[in-house]
Amino acid sequence: MRKNRINAFISISDILSAFLLVIFLMLLFYIIQSRIKQETFGKKIINKIYSLVSGLENVKVDTISKKIFIKTTTFEKGSACVRDTNTIKNIAYAIDSVFKITEFRGRELIFFVEGYADAAPIKGRICSCGCFSNNDELSFYRAYNVRNLIIKFLGGKYENKIFFSGYGDKMLLDTINKYSEINRRVEIRFILQ
Repeated sequence: MRKNRINAFISISDILSAFLLVIFLMLLFYIIQSRIKQETFGKKIINKIYSLVSGLENVKVDTISKKIFIKTTTFEKGSACVRDTNTIKNIAYAIDSVFKITEFRGRELIFFVEGYADAAPIKGRICSCGCFSNNDELSFYRAYNVRNLIIKFLGGKYENKIFFSGYGDKMLLDTINKYSEINRRVEIRFILQ
């Protein structure tokens, strides 16, 4: 009869498995810690923007989506001309203050100016602060004009860190009244890259 003997030595594969587990857990901890720092820093930036523009009656800052909303109708129907330049000026100064924060921790701060249009069809080619023949082009010029105003108010600074895009009538805020003036808007959001 043979007795089962217990091996008192740990095998090399067990040691390597334990080592890989420790490395995996350290990597996981590092990733989680980096995300927490990024979220904390993102909150710091949006809170800075909020504190700078919260006194403005025409601006709303959504701290969850990290977006700046201009509450008043900034554009006439079928136009890309900005009506409320004072609000854009105040937003530009808030953006300038945020860029002056020196601790981006090796990341790059980028702002996106996003233009939108209502669902009213464009008839023919219209030239109103840009020439356009559809809502996609109209929303593009709305974002373009707001971006250029921000850069103008900042004296040309951060031109390579403020981008723009137009979404036409694809993301309506008021889906019941597709021609509502609240759909003619520009939103500004930021990301840390």
